[in-house]
Amino acid sequence: MKLVHKILVLGVIALIPVISSCSSNNASAAAAAKIGERINCICGTCGLTVTTCVTNGGCDVAPKQMTFIKKELSKGLTEEQIRHDMVGTYGQRALVE
Repeated sequence: MKLVHKILVLGVIALIPVISSCSSNNASAAAAAKIGERINCICGTCGLTVTTCVTNGGCDVAPKQMTFIKKELSKGLTEEQIRHDMVGTYGQRALVE
């Protein structure tokens, strides 16, 4: 019985990095979605926010913008810094008023 207990404990310990990574990815996705609600899709036709456009499968531009947001988050940038970079890349039209 002790051997089974040790195997179970080792199995749980081995899963900790995987579980941690999943919760981290979920937090990153949630942060990206929040920021994406404050940035316009710049395709010029849909008139949606990045998050709404990506969620609704609106166009092929918003997923690129969302990837940009996620990369910036992975570098440790704040929402304000990401919004600033979006304006630098896409112009003032990128920001939701």
